[in-house]
Amino acid sequence: MRRGSYSEKAGELTMLLLYLGFTAAVACWTLCSGLTTTEEMKLFYLLTLLVLLAAETVMTFVGRKKRNLYSCGTAVLILANVGASLAYRMNQVKTETADEISHSEQYFEDLILMLIAFGFVYFIVRFTRIYRLKTVNLIIIAALPATLFITRISGEKSGGAYISFFGILIFAVVLAGYPFAAAYFLSREENRYLHGGVRSMPINLASFLAYTFMLYIGCVICNEFGLLLVVGITSTMLFYIRSRNFRTKLLYTAVCGMGALLSCIMIGHIQERIYIWMHLSEITPEDPLAGKAESVLYVFRNLPRTGFWGDGLGSIPVSIYPTLNTDHAFVALMLEYSLVFAAIILLISILYVKALLAGCHADNLYDYILNLCCALIIGTIILIHIGSNLGSSITAGVGMPFVSEGSAVNIMLAALTAVHCGIYERGRRHALSEEKEIYEN
Repeated sequence: MRRGSYSEKAGELTMLLLYLGFTAAVACWTLCSGLTTTEEMKLFYLLTLLVLLAAETVMTFVGRKKRNLYSCGTAVLILANVGASLAYRMNQVKTETADEISHSEQYFEDLILMLIAFGFVYFIVRFTRIYRLKTVNLIIIAALPATLFITRISGEKSGGAYISFFGILIFAVVLAGYPFAAAYFLSREENRYLHGGVRSMPINLASFLAYTFMLYIGCVICNEFGLLLVVGITSTMLFYIRSRNFRTKLLYTAVCGMGALLSCIMIGHIQERIYIWMHLSEITPEDPLAGKAESVLYVFRNLPRTGFWGDGLGSIPVSIYPTLNTDHAFVALMLEYSLVFAAIILLISILYVKALLAGCHADNLYDYILNLCCALIIGTIILIHIGSNLGSSITAGVGMPFVSEGSAVNIMLAALTAVHCGIYERGRRHALSEEKEIYEN
């Protein structure tokens, strides 16, 4: 027993030392890069690292028996560590534009809010049943489409899209609430069928589809196609998992295909992105779309030059990537931090999603669907971001979790991670109590 405890402590200390080594290496690379920054910017960057180290230390020694919490939390903290470094790299843009608040200061403030959101949501899910209440779920169900339609009516347009709901990104608002709406619909009784036949679609599944299509319409009228893509992929995966009828799945696929085709034909914004994606090698400098295609072309032109070890922080022109700290964060990791570093972060992201999916062993169907939806949303966001940055998919304005800046989005992602951790701990405790009961009997 004593030997086991020593082994556990040694393992915990080793993981903490590895995290400390990773932090030190990234911090040295960042601070020694020769970027034009102020002492205040350096201070906020170091404060961010200190808060992250404190969080990792707490998780190492307090949450050591909560393995999935520790795995997910450590992955999030590593990604946030990289996000703090990228925010510091973008400070030179702030010094040139003389904005009021630096990227490092903003990321520090966001981190505090992320930790608060994580703790709050974890407590609610782990120790209460408020999130399962019918009234709470119905309010969320009503609020999501209302948010989209109100955003469109408000007329606050940014970059050709209506993306802000009273200063908060609808991307974050909708994805924070969608798992609860999906769990409510898909966990209802399935013994009632449309048209009275057991081979027809269950009422709960039909309601889920109708609700999801309402969100699709809201995304389209707001021109928020990044959100549409995430909701579309997530809902499709959930539908295929829950539906037991092949004909229903086929019909759903046909309807989604028709919707996608109509969007490609009728919406010019999507047409442009598809054209760039399919004709990238044919676009000349004189082409009106050359500027939009340059972001993809720049990666492949410069990868042979930067090689495996990158070109150093600040080497990418901000004129080509004004969204380097958001939609094109992975480009920065590849070209400035190195391909090796980008591959490591991608691997950590995959392990993060794997840990989220590992918690699907919930003690009830609602929690199972809720956790699965959270994992699918985060995995889809990572997939879309990587695909867009590599030019292997249609570009979409979706950042990389915790690496890209974005207050509302990162808080939403922290909340979804907390939902998973709370559900996992509830299920684990339930399983342990059942084992104890069986043993005693």
